[in-house]
Amino acid sequence: MNKAALTTTSVATPAQDRPIQPPVDGAAGQIVGVQYLRGFAALAVVVYHLSQRWESFAGVPALETLRSGVDVFFVISGFVMVWSTNAGARLSARDFMARRIIRIVPLYWVVTTLVLVALLVAPAAIWWTGTYPLHTIGSFLFLPLENPRIGAIYPVVPLGWTLLFEMFFYLCFALAIMLGRREPKRVMTILIASMVGFVLLGQLVQLPEALDFYARPILLEFVFGMIAGLLVRRFVGPQWPWLALAIFSLAALIFLPDMPNSWRALRFGVPAVLLVHAAIHVAGWNSGFWHRMGDMSYSLYLAHYPVVMGLAALWTASLPSTSPIAYAGFLALGCLLSVAAGYACWLLVERPLVKAGRAHLSSKNP
Repeated sequence: MNKAALTTTSVATPAQDRPIQPPVDGAAGQIVGVQYLRGFAALAVVVYHLSQRWESFAGVPALETLRSGVDVFFVISGFVMVWSTNAGARLSARDFMARRIIRIVPLYWVVTTLVLVALLVAPAAIWWTGTYPLHTIGSFLFLPLENPRIGAIYPVVPLGWTLLFEMFFYLCFALAIMLGRREPKRVMTILIASMVGFVLLGQLVQLPEALDFYARPILLEFVFGMIAGLLVRRFVGPQWPWLALAIFSLAALIFLPDMPNSWRALRFGVPAVLLVHAAIHVAGWNSGFWHRMGDMSYSLYLAHYPVVMGLAALWTASLPSTSPIAYAGFLALGCLLSVAAGYACWLLVERPLVKAGRAHLSSKNP
């Protein structure tokens, strides 16, 4: 849902010539395939939401399997946290959480604030939430509170439901670093066992609503990503098997029949971890466009929803055609406008906020 901290790119030599090593600066870059995959996952979510809006006024079934972009994000997040922290050894729990907060929170708060301002100016334009004080506070604090307008756990920014899981995962990771005293095997054992056990507990007993939200099987997708991070150095070899695996897992994500959300971790999580693991090892393809899409994937994820909703409203008012050509045009225009909005958000808001946050953190930890 989410953008995890992959930043730069490039694998200079083929995987079969050298083992994969974590970057010395602690950033989770230098893996070009995963960088591109972040952009692809965000774009898949954009197309999914566009197809949802088209379904609402044209009756054409939405492209449901493209919601798997969120599952790819969760797997990437699990992988990145293991990779960038050397399985919890590189950072203290405090530094880990500080970096995650700087990366995720400022932009989310800005977008949440803009939605609230829009609610005050034109409340009829936003149907998915209202100005409910407790719910609003919970949204800023990443608390799983029921949205009174929808009757389910959704923040002011509805896409923020994925960030509730992200922040919960980060908190679990930080606690494991602390309890495991930054010893990688201990940290990973504590974290994976506790997360798997928590999901199993949620399947066996009725937990309170907030805990039940986090105990959904989709939480296991972070575990899948962590396992990929632990195994990444063990599987090196020729490129073509990894490329074949990437194609196979991508086809499985998109074309296999959809399943109920209770099976989401199996239906989408398994192909997603295969895709991520393959992308880690595929090298040699350089694309400035997809590199930038990876950079701005978090902004694109948060910024595209109002674009989609606004375009759908204008389209139905001015171009009522529901032909296949109109559908293709709607998807293409929606993607173009969403990418433009995401890029502007990344360039003007996200990047300066993250830069300022990192500078502040550096000044506190010279």
